[in-house]
Amino acid sequence: MKPENLYTAHCSSAKMVFPDAESCKNFLAAFNTELSGLLALYAFALLPSQTILLFRTTGETDWETYLRAQQLIKKDYKVFDEAGGMLLMSTLVKNKIAAFIRSYFPGGSITIAEVMQEDLPHALANTHLLPVKRGLCPAPSDWTFSSYNAYLSDKPTRLPREEVLELVDGTAAFVELHR
Repeated sequence: MKPENLYTAHCSSAKMVFPDAESCKNFLAAFNTELSGLLALYAFALLPSQTILLFRTTGETDWETYLRAQQLIKKDYKVFDEAGGMLLMSTLVKNKIAAFIRSYFPGGSITIAEVMQEDLPHALANTHLLPVKRGLCPAPSDWTFSSYNAYLSDKPTRLPREEVLELVDGTAAFVELHR
């Protein structure tokens, strides 16, 4: 895992992980709270037993601050001076993210993969269209537990709405991307 890169996490379980709105809200609140120093959430689709998360990792300094605060690296360890320091941080970050997700999907499947910047539009559409592909709703706007509507709303959000809409050439292009 590298700092300031995009990633998707595909998660599935044989049992129902998100049976209701409250479980979805709790997951997103915990995700944003517990991992806020390591990543920023870009998109999500939470299905009863399957989830896709699209996120960008934060920078090296944020990682170091977070890992020191969590006491995952020693205070006197000079991350950028030690051989393998960046590799250590990368491994700790990936393990922390995977452990958090695994706590919601015990025994399930979790795959975290890098997304190239130019593939962001495709990754957004893939995320938001998951409930449609699974036959749970006719359009991404109909799925409550997705970030799709947050990009089209004026309501406050933690998602990087302006950045993403600019990258996909505006709201109309965002909607068209999801057809």
